Amino acid sequence: MLALATAAPVGWLAPHAAQDPSPLPAALANQPGISVAYYDVRGATARDIRSAINAVRPTEPHHATPVDAYADIRWYWRWPTSSGGCDLASAQVRMQVTVLLPRLENIDALPVPLQQRWRGYLEALGEHEAGHIAIARRSASAIRDAIAASDCRNANKAARSAAASIQLAQIAYDRETRHGKAQGATFP
Repeated sequence: MLALATAAPVGWLAPHAAQDPSPLPAALANQPGISVAYYDVRGATARDIRSAINAVRPTEPHHATPVDAYADIRWYWRWPTSSGGCDLASAQVRMQVTVLLPRLENIDALPVPLQQRWRGYLEALGEHEAGHIAIARRSASAIRDAIAASDCRNANKAARSAAASIQLAQIAYDRETRHGKAQGATFP
């Protein structure tokens, strides 16, 4: 799930290693420049955990669909200006990514098979969100190219249009993967 300049939902928690007994999904662990936030859930059974997720999980803003995890990707761009105009060929584009994941507070109290099932689910969620990040990374040059091909007056509009096209690719990815379900991101 991708967002363009949306506010972080209330209740997101900053990562804190002492509170998170689950390791970061491998697909996200080596991603440079991302941050991870959590929403806490607990339960004694898989069904209890699913109910807890359903009660507090975020809503994807483009579909108004509740999702178990979310990659909030925000774009920023700028270019040098002078009294003679702007230098769009020197535009810089960057993205800021925060991934929201569920965190199972009582994982150590659960039977080992349920712990393993949870960790597998978390890995699949990480793979799905890493796919969103990969789409964004591959597409950043489209924003830079749109700016460079524009003029000073329309450069922001061109950048927003390119970012909207990237959003369409993200929506297609969610449709194709059924928001990660086709990649195994289901629990229970």
